Amino acid sequence: MKTRILLCCLIALIWGCVDKVAIKNEKFTQQPVVVAELNSNGYLRVQVSLTTNIDEESTNTGVDDANIRLWTKNSAGEDKIITDSFDYEKVDNAYYPTSSVETKEGGIYWVELELSNGLSYVSRQEKMPTTVEVSDIAYVRSELRAIFQDEKDEPNYYLAEFSVYYRDQSAFIRGLKVVSNDILFDGNEKAYIGEYTTISESSYYVELNMQSLSNSSYLFYRNFLEQEDLNEGFDDEEGDPGWLFSKPPINLYGNITEKESGKKVLGQFIISSISQKNQIVE
Repeated sequence: MKTRILLCCLIALIWGCVDKVAIKNEKFTQQPVVVAELNSNGYLRVQVSLTTNIDEESTNTGVDDANIRLWTKNSAGEDKIITDSFDYEKVDNAYYPTSSVETKEGGIYWVELELSNGLSYVSRQEKMPTTVEVSDIAYVRSELRAIFQDEKDEPNYYLAEFSVYYRDQSAFIRGLKVVSNDILFDGNEKAYIGEYTTISESSYYVELNMQSLSNSSYLFYRNFLEQEDLNEGFDDEEGDPGWLFSKPPINLYGNITEKESGKKVLGQFIISSISQKNQIVE
C-alpha cells in the first residue's frame, strides 16, 4: 500500500511540474532537408525543403527551384547523367523526372542538386540491390510475416510495408512497417520478417510492398521508424509526464553532403528494389 501511495505522489509531482516553455533560437539558420527515392521500377521522386525555427508553427518550407541531376556509371565505369529534367509538383512538394528512368540490378546511382543560394549537394553513390521475390504472406502467432528466400553470403537489408484490409477490401484495417537485416537468417529459403499485431478477422486481404535496401537506406529507415514511434502522441496539448523520460530525437543525417565542405545534411537518397505481393490471408 505504501508503495502505491508513493508512486501516486511521484506521478502527481511530475505532472504538476510539466509546463510549456517558450523556446527562442535567435541564431537559427535554415538548413536543407533532401529526401530522394529511386527504385527498380524506375520510380524517382525528390523532395527539397528548408527547416524552420523551433518557435514557428509552419512545417518545413518547400524549395521549388532546385536543379537536380541523376547520375549512373556506364559500362566503361564513367560517370553518366541519366536525367537532369524534372517537373515540380506543388501539391506534394516533390520533383519528378519528365521522362521515364531505367534502372538495373547492380547499377550505381547518385543524385546531385543545386539551390538558388549557390550551394550544391551530392548523395553517396549507391548500388541497386537484388530484387527478392516474396513467396507467401502469413499470420503466425500474432505476427504478420513476409516470407521469401534470402540471398546467401550477401548482407541484405529489407523494408516490408503491410496494408491490411477486410477480406472484401471494403475498408482499410491498418498499416505496418518493419525493417530488418539478414544476420539471423542469411541464405534461409524460408526467411521472413514480420511485425506483431492483433487482427480479429478470421481472414483478410493484405497488400505487401517489399523493398531490398542499400545499407545506408536501411539505417535511415530504422532510425526514421524509431523516431515515428517516439513522436506518437506528442500532438496532445497537455502532454504526458512519461515523455520526460523518452529518448532524445534520433540523428536522421543520411548519405547526402554539401559538395564543397563535405558537411552532412538532413535527408537520404533511398535506393531499393521492389517486390509486391497481394493475397488473402487466412
